[in-house]
Amino acid sequence: MLLIYLMRPKVIAATLNYIYYANANLASRPCVAPEILGNPAIYPHTEVMARLYAQASPTD
Repeated sequence: MLLIYLMRPKVIAATLNYIYYANANLASRPCVAPEILGNPAIYPHTEVMARLYAQASPTD
């Protein structure tokens, strides 16, 4: 139940505005401070995102 509460757009936006740590909840964006949304260290630009990848986990 806690995670369901935390993922509410206004709740997760308030958390982000306090800790400056990105979240993937797009519905929260209107409630996030503009200086956070415009900070490329928190939300990288599209060009940077296109170059990022997830490393595969090692297999046994």
